[in-house]
Amino acid sequence: IKSMEGQAGGIIANSRSDISNCYNIGTIDTNNESYCGGISGYGSATITSCYNNGKIITEKNYKNSIANYATKIKNSYCLVKYNDESENSIKEEKYFKMLPGNEGAVVDLLNSTNSDGNSVWKVDSLKNDGYPIFTWQ
Repeated sequence: IKSMEGQAGGIIANSRSDISNCYNIGTIDTNNESYCGGISGYGSATITSCYNNGKIITEKNYKNSIANYATKIKNSYCLVKYNDESENSIKEEKYFKMLPGNEGAVVDLLNSTNSDGNSVWKVDSLKNDGYPIFTWQ
C-alpha cells in the first residue's frame, strides 16, 4: 500500500468501527506526515485478535506495527521487528518472534478471544510461509 497523502493501514487507513480477526502481510509505504500502522493507521476503534507481518516504511515517526493514534489494541501481535524499534518501544501490542515450531503458539493466542469456542485461525506450513491463516483458507 502506497500513500502519498493521508493515513495508511494494511487493513484500513482510518478506523471508526471495531476490527477483529485479520492480518496484514503487505508493505505500508507513506512519505507524508500522516499516521500509519500495520492494521490501522488512525482511528477510534478496538483491534482484537489481529497480527501484522508487513513492513512499514515512513520517514516520519507516526507509525506503529499494529495501529497508531487513539486505537485500542487487544490480543494482537507484531510478528516482525523493525530495525528502528526495540521490543520495549512497541506500545500496547505484543511482539512475538515467530520461530520454526512455535507457529501453533500464535494461533492459540489469536484463537483465545473467541467466545464461542470455535477456532478462527490455523497454521498450514504450505501456505502464507507458515504464518497463521484463517481456518477457511
